[in-house]
Amino acid sequence: MPPSVPCSKIENSLCYYAGFSRSPGLNASWRMAYGTDPVMELDNLVQEAMTEYPNNVCFATKLIFVNDNMLVRWLHNQTELTMQRRLHLRGQQIIILQMKVG
Repeated sequence: MPPSVPCSKIENSLCYYAGFSRSPGLNASWRMAYGTDPVMELDNLVQEAMTEYPNNVCFATKLIFVNDNMLVRWLHNQTELTMQRRLHLRGQQIIILQMKVG
């Protein structure tokens, strides 16, 4: 990206985490996409990353809400489990970490 174009907060965060991963000598890069279907966009990003890093491992977070209701379940629609299924069917690795919220 040219230096005259300001980076978004998301891009700054992605640059930070990629740099953090590179500090002990690991290969790292970042990708970003926008779309109406998050699973499709994530799947495309994973395929791009697999081309660059064939022996990679994907990480995802499953949000565990203390106060759960139908709206929360609808908004957080099991994206990580759908990605897990897709990746496992292709023989790719994914680790899902649980995060307690609230």
